[in-house]
Amino acid sequence: MRRYMALDSLRGLAALSVFFAHVHSVFWQHHVTADLTPIFLFWAGGEAVILFFVLSGFVLTKSTQVETPLTFFQFLTGRILRIGVPNLVMLGGCTLAVMASETIVLPRPSGFQWPQKIDFQLLASHALMVSDFNNMILNDVVWTLSHEMRFALLFPAFIFAISKIQPSHSMGLFAGLSMVAAMYVTSMGDPSSGFKTAYVYTLHYLLMFAMGGVLLLNFEKLSHRFSRLSPTSRWLWIAAALMVYCYARLIYLVPQKLGWSHLAVFNAFVADALVAGAACTLILATLVDPSLKSWLEMKPLQYLGKVSFSLYLVHIPVLKICFYAMPEASKLTVVIVATPLVALTTHAFYKAIESPAQKLSRSMVQRWARNSPRTQHAQSHQLDDAKVVKFN
Repeated sequence: MRRYMALDSLRGLAALSVFFAHVHSVFWQHHVTADLTPIFLFWAGGEAVILFFVLSGFVLTKSTQVETPLTFFQFLTGRILRIGVPNLVMLGGCTLAVMASETIVLPRPSGFQWPQKIDFQLLASHALMVSDFNNMILNDVVWTLSHEMRFALLFPAFIFAISKIQPSHSMGLFAGLSMVAAMYVTSMGDPSSGFKTAYVYTLHYLLMFAMGGVLLLNFEKLSHRFSRLSPTSRWLWIAAALMVYCYARLIYLVPQKLGWSHLAVFNAFVADALVAGAACTLILATLVDPSLKSWLEMKPLQYLGKVSFSLYLVHIPVLKICFYAMPEASKLTVVIVATPLVALTTHAFYKAIESPAQKLSRSMVQRWARNSPRTQHAQSHQLDDAKVVKFN
């Protein structure tokens, strides 16, 4: 399957913005004036998660367009190896950190602290990744892995919906599921045990996956239209997408500020859909605009894209460990020390854990592809043709 290197870099930049978002939360628990400026793009962590979901829908739909597609069991096994193995290793590291920090009391309560004791039921929920659990205890970012794994379980129905039904109808279906989720949470309240881990949120995020999948299925037509635009027009589209990406949240932040809580909750779902639409435009531009594509294919950004999942997984635990290692240090000192440690840990985790898990997943997929009846049938025909040619 063709790999889109520019998309790897885009994912890497999104992962970096998640890290910066959590650094931002070290100093400011609430919104600050800088959040209303374009530099918010650098720590737009929530928006980056929506981009991740759109990218997953795009890339996983692409994986079905190979000559010998995987069975559902093979696909699911590959996803478990790709996501589950790094998650399990990081879960083990967090557990050790909790055990080591039992006697340390932080002078200032914050979101960057370990629980006082190990909850084995919580560990099991983290390991399985599909249940509704409080992800804010050990590693805040794993809530997105729950939706990724639930999406993997629903993948056959998802592919049927976006490939066998007209695009407008399939998008209407997923938009309808998103609105059902929005109305439920607005009227009944947030049922999550942690941060957006409830199953109703998966109904909503399926829309993001679907937008990525439909983009892939219509990519040739859309890329042709986008490439025919003048460079100025393309960059206007990119600028507009970035504006929506950064400022769609205002449609729920303003009502929230005014005390219109129900409208704010509902509009948060609408804002996610707007961000996903902007993400689709950015993905299209990334793959079509020559200047943007060449910039994103620079080696430093390629490296960032390569280690993006490792960066995403390790940065919260490293920040927490640094807070416990320097309980009397200022927040600024902790962040200054933690930042290079995050970079080093990301690289080590990628080399030791994520990359081997990826290789194992790829090798299993290749082995299954070679041993599939369809591949063996094609190979037998090739051998027969070769014999005929040789005989003649």
